[in-house]
Amino acid sequence: MARYTCQECNFKFKSESNQTGKKCPYCRKPRVIKEPSAEDLLEEV
Repeated sequence: MARYTCQECNFKFKSESNQTGKKCPYCRKPRVIKEPSAEDLLEEV
């Protein structure tokens, strides 16, 4: 399950699908970014 944050209203949510073009479930704006997972952060080190 991936975590996302809306860049418009800063709402954070989880979603099972990793599709592009997501919309925020709170404000319905399309400016959503995927948050890195713990594994992603550890791979960078």
